[in-house]
Amino acid sequence: MRTGRREALLWQPSVREPKLDYVNGQAALRRAVGRAASAWVGYSQQRGPIALRLSGGFDSTLVACALHHAGARDVICFNEFPADTPEGDERAFARIAAETLNFSLSELAAHPDHVSYSAILEARLSARPSYSQFSSSDSLLGDAIHASGARVVASGQGGDQVLHRSRTASIAADAMMDGCPPADLWRIALETAHLIRAPVWDVFAAMTGAVAPWRQFSPHNSVFDNVLASEGSLPARAEWAAHPWASAMNKATPARALRMAHVVDLHFYHQPSSLSDFVAAPLLACQPVVECCLSIAPYDMTRGGRERALARAAFGDWIPRVILERRHKGDTTRYHRAVLERQLPFIREMLCDGELVKLGLLAREPLETALRRDVVVDAKTKAQIMTAFITELWVQRFLKTKAACAPALRAGAEPSSELGSKLHSG
Repeated sequence: MRTGRREALLWQPSVREPKLDYVNGQAALRRAVGRAASAWVGYSQQRGPIALRLSGGFDSTLVACALHHAGARDVICFNEFPADTPEGDERAFARIAAETLNFSLSELAAHPDHVSYSAILEARLSARPSYSQFSSSDSLLGDAIHASGARVVASGQGGDQVLHRSRTASIAADAMMDGCPPADLWRIALETAHLIRAPVWDVFAAMTGAVAPWRQFSPHNSVFDNVLASEGSLPARAEWAAHPWASAMNKATPARALRMAHVVDLHFYHQPSSLSDFVAAPLLACQPVVECCLSIAPYDMTRGGRERALARAAFGDWIPRVILERRHKGDTTRYHRAVLERQLPFIREMLCDGELVKLGLLAREPLETALRRDVVVDAKTKAQIMTAFITELWVQRFLKTKAACAPALRAGAEPSSELGSKLHSG
């Protein structure tokens, strides 16, 4: 507020959730997903068709099947595929899913030359920088959904965080701390080693270290620290330490704590994007589904050494076999590299002469080195650069908005005025 700040904690993950075993967890997950789908189908009945972003992967296909079983018939599926990049084209799977459910499918070809990062400077200002702002660089999907007349947009977003795609040796550490019998510990260790593609001895090392008192869990991602100025990461670490869920994370076992941090990451999907004018339908990221999955042990979610194992078993009779058995996603590396190469001059201009450099948060010389075409394509470097870039664009929009609003704020703009209404509505 203008004169202060008020916070209220409405919900947080519990370390004392009722524990569901592998079999009961499947039944509970089906009920939770079914309830969510029924709620959204009922909500959309008076608002036109549901638009579904259907990649052809497990998560989006699960959402499609859930909507179908909840009685939805007016569903229009949209599949964005990278043009001229066959390894990233998943339309064959999306077609199978749509045809099985008798849903229509609109296929949208994405071209690198249609992407313009400069358009992000005109995007709606969010409360904080977010990768969702990149969606504003290409209006292809938003325009297509708008033309369909849909007002509700569903997708498989949240599946990675909720259905447990995480690959970490901490999964077996949780089993050790839960007091699982020796035979189960041995099985879980082998399954975890298979899941994370590492020697079983690495898993045993994680298990032997899983004894109290263990170090407090920190979800801070240190991969970005070396692009920040001296002590630049301290505010981020302090913010995580003060997070309302920090106490729950610190009391939880390692893999459960990591899963809670992934649930925090779901806030990313609710930041302004090119689809902000539509109603988002988070079937997999809604509270009942999140609570259900948090009540199932991580090593049961990955039973057999496969990510999403419990979810695959729970919905095996819904999802087409060819999609259920998929083990790899489409590879869009070449497409995104083409986008990056086309946008590199604009990225270089924004960062090297930008506000973050002026504030001393980033150093110009390392940036110029990192922004060479042969360097920035490295995955780790690219993640650092794009995080700094999206932050730079946010800061520039924030300063522009602040300058435009300052006169009205000084004059005490009333909500009844046009500018005052915009200010009060955010």
